[in-house]
Amino acid sequence: MDRVVFAGCLMLVCFGVLLGVGMGSTEVAANKVRGVFELLSFAGTAVTAVVAVVALTSWQAQFRHSERFKSIKELKDAATGLFTLRGYLLALIDSEKQFRANGGIANAQLEAIHRSARAKWLESLQLYVKAWSTAVVFFTEEEEKNFSGQPRVFIDLSIKRPKEIINADELFPSPETDHEFDIYTKEITDHVQRVYAQTVSELETMIRKKG
Repeated sequence: MDRVVFAGCLMLVCFGVLLGVGMGSTEVAANKVRGVFELLSFAGTAVTAVVAVVALTSWQAQFRHSERFKSIKELKDAATGLFTLRGYLLALIDSEKQFRANGGIANAQLEAIHRSARAKWLESLQLYVKAWSTAVVFFTEEEEKNFSGQPRVFIDLSIKRPKEIINADELFPSPETDHEFDIYTKEITDHVQRVYAQTVSELETMIRKKG
């Protein structure tokens, strides 16, 4: 960019020199100088066009970088709400444990807490999917391929993991297996927590990445 501007300035200096020469020259010399002026005028137009293209390209690169940073930061902010999936699963586990303890009778209060936690999770997931639809445009092909927190991952978790918790009653049906039930369900919530943490970590790395 600087070299192009320098070349343009140099041409203007040459233009001034030739103008001074032409003012005191003969008609033949003046015609020659006039021809040079025309060439310089053409070259000046070309230089102006090149400068404009270079400036536009530079602006586009800066704009894309700015928009990438903004959209990925917004995605990262939305990703912080993904922890509500673990909260939803914990509420479901509490409800299931009480259901087991009461001999198959549901606890209305815990059921209400479970439904509220599920609603919060679905709201957080919706916000994340919306932010993703904007941010993914600025992902490289490799970034998108290797990213741990694609929405489909959390959608699958929110379908698969609750079913596993509910079906755990069949795997551990008696009160004597409550400890195994706790271990099994804790592995589920721990896994969800790891996916969440990895997602946020990767987004933070992308935000710090230059270019």
